[in-house]
Amino acid sequence: GLATVRQTYNFKNITDTTFVNDGLVVMACRKLERCNAARDAIMSADLNSCSGSNTQTCDAGDPKKIKLVTLELDLADSKSIRKFVKDLQPIVRNHRKSLNANKRGRRKNHAIDVLINNAGVMGVPKEYNEAGVEKHMQINHIGHFFLTSLLMPNLMASEHGGRVVNVSSLIAYLWSPFSFTDVDDLDFDLKKKEEFSPMGAYKQSKRANLLFTHALHQRFHEVNGFSAVAAHPGYSRTSLVLSGMNFLPKIVKNLLAHNPLGSMSAEAGSLSIFVAAFDLNRVASDQFIGPIFGAIGVPVTIGPSLQPFPKLEPFSQDSVDALWEYSEGAIGESFFKIKQ
Repeated sequence: GLATVRQTYNFKNITDTTFVNDGLVVMACRKLERCNAARDAIMSADLNSCSGSNTQTCDAGDPKKIKLVTLELDLADSKSIRKFVKDLQPIVRNHRKSLNANKRGRRKNHAIDVLINNAGVMGVPKEYNEAGVEKHMQINHIGHFFLTSLLMPNLMASEHGGRVVNVSSLIAYLWSPFSFTDVDDLDFDLKKKEEFSPMGAYKQSKRANLLFTHALHQRFHEVNGFSAVAAHPGYSRTSLVLSGMNFLPKIVKNLLAHNPLGSMSAEAGSLSIFVAAFDLNRVASDQFIGPIFGAIGVPVTIGPSLQPFPKLEPFSQDSVDALWEYSEGAIGESFFKIKQ
């Protein structure tokens, strides 16, 4: 996530053919103190940007300046998700109003152009919440599902139709154990398995990201050009390995997190997410974007979200529908519906 934000700020030649022309980026973090520190580090390296909390302002009418806002968000907590969405609304409205006042295009004041669902855990121990949802599935998918539902009115108000990017992983397709392609095998919480596998749970959540992408495309693409895209960062050297995978010795985790062979920096890996979010001309809805060589390389379109690799069996529509039903049950309400 940090690398994706940094990529956005380093890319100065953003034109009106992309979403990023309004100069507002919102960083959502579980720990606000760390989030603010990351914001300050990004801003200190960019003299053309300005930083602030949700109560501070900057000259959003100046195209050379970008506003970066931090807000607290815990995807494991539905109350935190609701609070984040509520706190976000005045920030978006005030920023849009400042753009309209500076005559940079008349836009709906509550519109959000892009939502990047990038939070995740990997290889953490077995844990279920009160609703019976396994931790990988809750944070990597269900939390994003709920957040996306609450923000759909904002996204649908975008002049571009709005775009959602779900960050998945190659493990969703290329790691064979605990695979599912048939609706009867959709054990999302791994409760039917004799032994719990942390990486099996991670894989289930990453496959859910792909199914969710296709489901969003099916339900909303025909409305105002809304788009949903999946992406994966390849083998990127990030702290994700260090924060999970406790079944591995520390020396092995450090090796995986810092190994330069066959891997990319976090910034290089984030390019796939950046392209998925902002390259409207070449990245269509319902596509899966990732490095050309799988683990490394420049971002390319791998294929459609349900079957990115032609020689592998695609996910079924039954799987897509089953995940949607399961997800609505997990959040305790229906996903956003367009008013007729």
